[in-house]
Amino acid sequence: MGRDVQINSATPPQTKRVVGPRMTTMTSTSPESLIAGGFSTAASSHQRLAGKVAVITGAASGIGKATAAEFIRNGAKVIITDVNDDLGHAAAAELGPDATYARCDVADEAQVAAAVDLAVARHGRLDVMHNNAAIPGRFPQDDMASVDLADFDAMMAVNARASLAGIKHAARVMAPRRAGVILCTASAVGVLPLPAVATHSITKATIIAIVRAAAEPLARHGLRVNAISPGAVRTPVLQGKVSVMSASSPTMSDELKQMIDVDANDMMMGPEEVAMAAVYLASDEARYVTGHNLVVDGGYTVHKGADTPAARKLAGELAPVVVTEVLTKAREAVLSLTGENRVSGGKGKGEREGGEEDEGEGRADGERVKPAAVDSNSGGLDRMFRSAALLRETKRVFGTTSTWTAGLVVNGFSTASSSHQRLAGKVAVITGGASGIGKATATEFIKNGAKVIIADIQDDLGHSVAAELGPDAAYTRCDVADEAQVAAAVGLAVKRHGRLDVFHNNAGIAGALPQDDMAAVDLGDFDRVMAVNARSTLAAVKHAARAMAPRCSGCVLCTSSGAGVIPVPAVPVYSVSKATVIAIVRAAAEPMARHGLRVNAISPGATRTPLLLRQIPLLSEMSPSLSDGLKTTVEKEVGEGGAVVLLAPEDIARAAVYLASDEARYVNGHNLVVDAGYTVHKGA
Repeated sequence: MGRDVQINSATPPQTKRVVGPRMTTMTSTSPESLIAGGFSTAASSHQRLAGKVAVITGAASGIGKATAAEFIRNGAKVIITDVNDDLGHAAAAELGPDATYARCDVADEAQVAAAVDLAVARHGRLDVMHNNAAIPGRFPQDDMASVDLADFDAMMAVNARASLAGIKHAARVMAPRRAGVILCTASAVGVLPLPAVATHSITKATIIAIVRAAAEPLARHGLRVNAISPGAVRTPVLQGKVSVMSASSPTMSDELKQMIDVDANDMMMGPEEVAMAAVYLASDEARYVTGHNLVVDGGYTVHKGADTPAARKLAGELAPVVVTEVLTKAREAVLSLTGENRVSGGKGKGEREGGEEDEGEGRADGERVKPAAVDSNSGGLDRMFRSAALLRETKRVFGTTSTWTAGLVVNGFSTASSSHQRLAGKVAVITGGASGIGKATATEFIKNGAKVIIADIQDDLGHSVAAELGPDAAYTRCDVADEAQVAAAVGLAVKRHGRLDVFHNNAGIAGALPQDDMAAVDLGDFDRVMAVNARSTLAAVKHAARAMAPRCSGCVLCTSSGAGVIPVPAVPVYSVSKATVIAIVRAAAEPMARHGLRVNAISPGATRTPLLLRQIPLLSEMSPSLSDGLKTTVEKEVGEGGAVVLLAPEDIARAAVYLASDEARYVNGHNLVVDAGYTVHKGA
């Protein structure tokens, strides 16, 4: 298709038509291989990107190279683009015949278009475009009275404008096939600005804004777009900054070198942590995730408000496990210079001449760097310290008591994302597990090697499901409104299997209808809904932590709802309860991280579950016109254009597999919204 295709010119159909069991975007595998007994097998497929073709910018090193490696391990063919030719060719040779290198300065739109066209010319298609290239800009950046606007322009051109160019040209070739995924590497500083990198933070926030704005227009054409926001990431660029820091503060030089050289000091994320998030978002597992910003930062941007004394106390408690507080500050000072995703892009003022080992990005002048790097009065230092403390916490999840094996790391790159059984050896409790999302999640967990305790109040159905799922499933009665029963479910898992790795707090009720008259709210019903949906979440966190904390390892998942993100007027009480679930997850993230535990939420959109189907007769009495619309939505297997409108429970289950696995070990306090982008483009 020529470049004059106007992808936004079509009359917008329902945006939820992006995906579904018969969705048009699933082209890499046959429908038969994806559906087995009503449940997707994608989450347990050995090669999750089999047959896909990807372009990754800034891929000669760091996050880009790690992502290329994970993509190839998962069956994709990858075009690596960068401006560091020697490093790019070397990376392509290292990654093998499924990798090809092409030079691409992303600040030049024509070169971005050429990279896309190369993928199509060579492989006949483009399935994934990963806009990953970036530059950090010059330093310091924390004095607004002396901002270098030329440097800002250079950063915006490479970091933000290039993302839009990548979206534009990827959509140009993907839209005719109604299939494709676009990823954009943003940053935790785009979520929570750091004063030391103020203008860089702006460019990363712009990327997130672009993703959110592009989601609905792209969804009209069957395309998805998402951002990934990493925290501090260990990349080769740090090596190039040691000399700068040595010039700024000779006393820090040895500590910085120790930080980078000692293998045991691996508390920073490796690039592969971000790469595994990219695999999930690029795969069909995430087919209902669009317009989302997946934050991979150990939860820092959630519990940024933790006071400095508490962080310092925590650092002291963890001293035997990690490096000293001084080293932590030094490391964060370096990170304030390098940014999170320091991969090559367009040439800025005085940048990228000669190239650094990693990305060939701009070099900061030692004298200009010093104030931002080592001044203890810097506005961002305390915040940086808290980030370091957090990363040390999350690292403990995978210390000597973790379930990691030597096979997870090969040549510096994790193989977890291509493991056939991503939850092998784990033990999980799933509440509300007898039907709907809970049953689908239990199925996917077991397919991925876990043993599951199904907890529910539907005894006959629960026993039937456990029998159906086989010897790795067991049923127990559990009314989650009763804390003692939640504790008993946890105790059963530990008694039967000796441990608990995952607690999925999934049980929920809709409450009595109608709910949309605030002058007639039934507070008794509100209490009941809150007890089952929200209070039980806190009980689950409490008792799961009790069992998990001694091992410094474990994950708690909580099913929220799109209604908790954007309230639905017809069900305000339910919406409040689900918003409370998200609040609990965010509030619990930092306290849980102190013990090496993670807690995350999943917010589904409208999902074909018994809970939704039961509401149809009630809504018929309330509003016949509304009822007809709901019946049409629920009863039709396919909507306009051949795509299912509702999500299936297994779509949510695949998100749970990702969050429960070690692939998401740096995802904490996050709300993963799986709603085809509705809560992003609700205003359309």
